[in-house]
Amino acid sequence: MKKHILASALTIGMLSFVGVAAAGGGGVEGTVEKIEGNTYIVKTSDGKEVKAMVDKKTAKKGDIKEGTMVVVTVDAKGHASKIEEHAAH
Repeated sequence: MKKHILASALTIGMLSFVGVAAAGGGGVEGTVEKIEGNTYIVKTSDGKEVKAMVDKKTAKKGDIKEGTMVVVTVDAKGHASKIEEHAAH
């Protein structure tokens, strides 16, 4: 039973990373729902929330605040290497 729970948790975790990577090289497009310190919570068009840790190494482009449409590039640990304002379609 414990093995099944662990396997399920690992599968869910891997699918989350695959979903982020599927957006194009780790890029996620969505709207900044909330900024909590250095964590930007981005909500995608399909309703999923992605947490991106932003720091001084993160390349920022545009006036990014809550409600801004963005494309954010994140790694498997959730660190954002790039976040930029993105025009709505």
